[in-house]
Amino acid sequence: MPTYRAAWILPITVPPVRDGLVAVDGGLITGVGTRLQQQSIDLGRTAILPSLVNAHTHLELSYLRGVVGRADCFLDWIRAVIAARRPYSDPRDPAILAAARAAIHEAHATGTGLIGDVCNTLVTAPLLQEARMPA
Repeated sequence: MPTYRAAWILPITVPPVRDGLVAVDGGLITGVGTRLQQQSIDLGRTAILPSLVNAHTHLELSYLRGVVGRADCFLDWIRAVIAARRPYSDPRDPAILAAARAAIHEAHATGTGLIGDVCNTLVTAPLLQEARMPA
């Protein structure tokens, strides 16, 4: 049962714990404090906190990352999005699926543990299941 030490533990429901410890058993947190009895793995000047929630994503549009720039008004921006989507009429296009998979992986790698995906085609539902990302 590993115990991890970090400069800060942010339990969210109680005040932050400085130089805190988190005990984990079977993937579940079994204790939080400053005086757990086991030798700990020192994570250094880091913070441990619950996973993040991204409550509004459009994973099926991930392939447009870097393609559609900023605009002065929403109408101009959405027109650019629509124009950029025209060449991809099949939502199962490999470029769309690969970009959505990469976005899910990036979200997980940066601390997101729950995604609220807003989509038109449901093409991302199996990708989220495949990645074991709660959504």
